[in-house]
Amino acid sequence: MTGSAIVTQVVFAFIIGILVVWLYAAMRPRLGAGPRTAIYAGLVVWLCGFLFHIDWLIAGLASTTTYALATVAGLAQILPAAWVGAMTYKEDAATA
Repeated sequence: MTGSAIVTQVVFAFIIGILVVWLYAAMRPRLGAGPRTAIYAGLVVWLCGFLFHIDWLIAGLASTTTYALATVAGLAQILPAAWVGAMTYKEDAATA
């Protein structure tokens, strides 16, 4: 991997992390604060990525095994990241 590819991966991972925490904040009023809501937010983002990249499998750009392993690896990355992001998320107290 080149240096620019690594930087691009880090930047996009950071953007996805922000998306997960934003989704957690949006889901929190309905589902409550906590790890369960964080897991739901992570699953939504993971599912979107799964569906977005399924064309690689359909077009034959990735084998079924490679796609399955990448999908599991993505799930193993997003769920702990969502949980940690939810732990660090704090809302401001409402002002009257």
